[in-house]
Amino acid sequence: STVPAADPTKKFNWNILGEIWSNLRVMKTDTDLWRANWGHTAFFFVATLVQINLALFAQKVFHLKPTEQAWLQAALSLGIGVGSMLAGRLSRGRIEYGLIAPGALLMAIAGVWLGWPGLTEAVFACGLALLGIGGGLFIVPIVSVLQHRPSATMKGAVQGAASWLSWVGIAAAAVTQTLLSGTAGLHYGQIFWVCGGIAALAGVYLTWSRPRAVPEMIARWGKSNA
Repeated sequence: STVPAADPTKKFNWNILGEIWSNLRVMKTDTDLWRANWGHTAFFFVATLVQINLALFAQKVFHLKPTEQAWLQAALSLGIGVGSMLAGRLSRGRIEYGLIAPGALLMAIAGVWLGWPGLTEAVFACGLALLGIGGGLFIVPIVSVLQHRPSATMKGAVQGAASWLSWVGIAAAAVTQTLLSGTAGLHYGQIFWVCGGIAALAGVYLTWSRPRAVPEMIARWGKSNA
């Protein structure tokens, strides 16, 4: 079977940047959608910065070869999987805005953890798992907003613009890593602190328009378990 086009009359726009700008203007009319879009970009920025910094940290601090770093990557990946699964279970079929703040908080705590001096590899791996759990809780509701809030005719355009901006965030993270470790002279552990700080700021930004999201989520859980 085939899926019918959401907007079959829409013509291809060769002015790609103009098209993205137009889509962003539409997104800005919906506060939740607008903030989710930039939260999505921030997530990919932080995720990329963590990935680059993790490889350098493992090599320079733990003196691990690339083939010996796999278990650290596995700890992070496992955490993301667990966090995403928890987000799905805790959302209970709805977009759960209340998960964004706890996810951002866990990422911020994990950022401080990973940058703490003198950690063993095992303790560091636990911090990576915590970071992943926070990341899963953070990104699942954001992606849900991007998928479900736009109208049928704008759904693809919104997700396309969000995807494009995520690649901007990825590219910016690569430049930021160079600036932080080179120009600013930060140690690799301190760059994890920067990652945690950015995650915290993203969490504040996303929850600013929904300050009661967390208590309302907890209240719903209480009613369902009563």
